[in-house]
Amino acid sequence: MSGPEPVLLAAPEAKQALSGGCPSTSELFTGILAVFKARGFHESAALCATYFAFSTWFSALLPAAPCLLISGTGPEARLLVDLLECVVRNPLSLFELTRGGFLTIDMNSEPTLLIVQEDITDSLWKLLRASNHRNAQISGANGTRKIYCAKAIYLADESIGVRSPAP
Repeated sequence: MSGPEPVLLAAPEAKQALSGGCPSTSELFTGILAVFKARGFHESAALCATYFAFSTWFSALLPAAPCLLISGTGPEARLLVDLLECVVRNPLSLFELTRGGFLTIDMNSEPTLLIVQEDITDSLWKLLRASNHRNAQISGANGTRKIYCAKAIYLADESIGVRSPAP
């Protein structure tokens, strides 16, 4: 499979943290944090990304879905999304997602949505907010379907702060 995986696996920080066989949780956390920091992310951003990545592995046990809003320059944000794709549970990268597109996603696989958008419509924001609730379902022609999922969302700088998927 091509993609960002070699970036993470080739990182000396990750190799060092993972070299002793099965790492402890703290060693794994430290290794992933080191990868974000080695790519130039400030410590606070690297910590947020690492905590988010870990939470995606346990999202089925959480009362609210992990949700990370990403702001900043396009290249930096896309690098962060690419790195997240290596460490979150069941990553699904989506560009220019629509409400209809969201409704076609199979949530039974418990994906972590990695969304890159220029703008998000009000109806998609409502759906994204609803998908933060643990037992969230939506009704449709074929009955109800689960919409709860972890997500990281990058918007163009001017879109941040106008609307938010937080509950």
